[in-house]
Amino acid sequence: MIKDKLDFLPLDTIRHRKDGEPCAVAKGGKLTDLALTKCGLTAVPSEVFTHKALESLYLGENALSEVPSEFSRLTSLKELYIYGCKLHRLPDTLTQLSQLQILDLSHQHSNACHPPSAL
Repeated sequence: MIKDKLDFLPLDTIRHRKDGEPCAVAKGGKLTDLALTKCGLTAVPSEVFTHKALESLYLGENALSEVPSEFSRLTSLKELYIYGCKLHRLPDTLTQLSQLQILDLSHQHSNACHPPSAL
């Protein structure tokens, strides 16, 4: 199956499907890089958390207001870009991402984005 051979999936250039729904993400596979920038997301798709090999995740410029605690499942994640969203708070579970090297929270469209207490 083709999804098992993909390592980078740039859905950020698709914007929206014809029916107006945000970009969709397949479950599983061996993705290491996933770009969902400007996809009209109001929540992180649950399918994202099935990609255990994910190293870079781009979620910038979406209408995300929270980061789910399921991010702790992405133990290979090194880069997380959530710039230009509407975040209010980050879960403490982000501190469990021991491989994380880059966390971009710039340009939030809310009054304040509070980092996890252990950061």
